Amino acid sequence: MDITKRKLTSAAEETKKLRIFLPRLFVLAIFKTFECKNPDDVFRLIFTLPQLKSFRFYYNYGNKITLSIATREQHSTIETLALYEHYTLNEILTLTSYTPKLRRLIIPNGTDRDMNIQTLLPIRLSNLTYLRTRLYSLNFHEFEIVIKKICSTLKILHVEFLAQDVNFLHADCWENLILTSLPHLEELHFIYDENFCPENEHLYSGRLNPFSSPFWIDRRWFFEVEIDSESINYIVRPY
Repeated sequence: MDITKRKLTSAAEETKKLRIFLPRLFVLAIFKTFECKNPDDVFRLIFTLPQLKSFRFYYNYGNKITLSIATREQHSTIETLALYEHYTLNEILTLTSYTPKLRRLIIPNGTDRDMNIQTLLPIRLSNLTYLRTRLYSLNFHEFEIVIKKICSTLKILHVEFLAQDVNFLHADCWENLILTSLPHLEELHFIYDENFCPENEHLYSGRLNPFSSPFWIDRRWFFEVEIDSESINYIVRPY
């Protein structure tokens, strides 16, 4: 048998093995250090796996996701979804339409806006209890709209904000959002990054802690400030 036939036989055998074992998987992680030209094809396959509970996906670079919103017949069994790439909000909404059982959503490399937040339809993620992400361009009001549109019972929220908006440091705004739209929240960890410039006046003078009311003390969520050569990080996190 020549080398070409051996390679074809080997590839066919590997494909056969994948078809046998993939439907049996409960946990799957795919890490690609090269370009992913067709992420849609990957997600189409993943969402059809009948027993999959956890999926983690990293690729170095790829085309945009162009899948359509899922129908009821296309719902996945996935409960934990971790996406280690930069996604737009519209892409996230599309992907999560396939995962109504989703409990944990992790997008550490960030989410960006590519749509009119005001026209956002309700996002039915009634099982979602854990969310971790970074938001590049949403101001507080837009973030508030997104949270209110997510029909979820979030218990843990980790989020980093990069848009420059002083409202992220208004404790009263946070209190209202949590009491009205996040009543089940048990753990809050947020970071607001302010661009550092020694010549400019900054949002926080260091004299007054805006997160010092009984609301924050009772929950043991504490405010702190970290300063480096490039940014000032305003942080609220559990003690």
